[in-house]
Amino acid sequence: MPLIVCASPAHLAIHGRPGDPMALTTHNCLIDENPADAAAWRFRKDARDIVVKTAGAFHANTPAAIANMAIASLGNARCPRSCWICHFALTRRKLGSSARKTFGRCVANVGFHDSTPPQP
Repeated sequence: MPLIVCASPAHLAIHGRPGDPMALTTHNCLIDENPADAAAWRFRKDARDIVVKTAGAFHANTPAAIANMAIASLGNARCPRSCWICHFALTRRKLGSSARKTFGRCVANVGFHDSTPPQP
């Protein structure tokens, strides 16, 4: 199941957009407790695998709860693209996500969808 890393535009405006995967270590990440090693988020960039040990104040056991916390500007989330709340929020621009060229390619089905509105 493809996953995306996303946050609300308000959260990104206050805390900034992580410039690369390792920058997530300085951000509040919303942890879905369902996957094994849930706080280890995996990425691939420039032909190398990157494992980021994330941490955050909020944990949940459903993708819907994680997506709702992201919409509420509580942190950066890793959500399944197929989660209807996440999909709806991305298409309505209530969530924006990290650009693929910044974070790299997906590894272990972790990828990105950039739905951030264009800057004026």
